Amino acid sequence: MKQMKKYFLLPILATILFCGNLFSQEEHREIENLIEKIATYHQDHRTSLIYRVQLCNTDEDKAYSTRDLFQKEFPEHKVFVIYEQPDWKTQFGTFLNRLEADIALLKVKKSFPEAIVTKERIK
Repeated sequence: MKQMKKYFLLPILATILFCGNLFSQEEHREIENLIEKIATYHQDHRTSLIYRVQLCNTDEDKAYSTRDLFQKEFPEHKVFVIYEQPDWKTQFGTFLNRLEADIALLKVKKSFPEAIVTKERIK
């Protein structure tokens, strides 16, 4: 009678283990698919965080006049005029960390007291 119980329980146990293995393989495939989707997303949406010194946030005429004045005083820096509705921004520099941007800010703060450090994401 005991041997019969062993043989009876053996197929049930084997079925449970086999089904458990199937579920774990399916879960493993789902996890791999999710990891692949996340990796693809990050490749398509790769961005970097940069810092810039913003000289002013104003109307178009003042933004361009600020750019011209800055270029005369600091010709070693590339300056940008950016339009983000409804404002015009005059900025310079592409700094990889806040410390570099703060050092540049200190150099121009006397001539441009409204200057601030901004950060943005670029592709």
